[in-house]
Amino acid sequence: MAPWLLDPTLDPSETPAHPASSRHSGAVTLSVDDEGPPRTRSRPFAEIEGAEVGLWSIEVGEVDDIESEEVAIILDGRATIEVLGAPSVEVGPGDILRLDEGTATHWVVHERLTKVYVTPR
Repeated sequence: MAPWLLDPTLDPSETPAHPASSRHSGAVTLSVDDEGPPRTRSRPFAEIEGAEVGLWSIEVGEVDDIESEEVAIILDGRATIEVLGAPSVEVGPGDILRLDEGTATHWVVHERLTKVYVTPR
């Protein structure tokens, strides 16, 4: 697989085979957050003019979050995102999101969700 082509599935059961050697091959390192359900994974894969571009995935479940500034495109899965004082938003494949830094959200993930994100560094 060419370094610019990535597998967007981010299967939580997979672990990079050789993370140390991947630094030299142009591959990207996978990060896993195991602090509690639902499980998330992220994989930054590019920096463009100071902005980080990457993949992020979350398993089925509910989580509260304080958002970073980002624009994202949902690749697969479904979720409801609730923001205090605003109507909840249903998101799914093809939806484009803009999240403001510091926004408190509650995510209800109905199907494992994967997104491509762009965020300033």
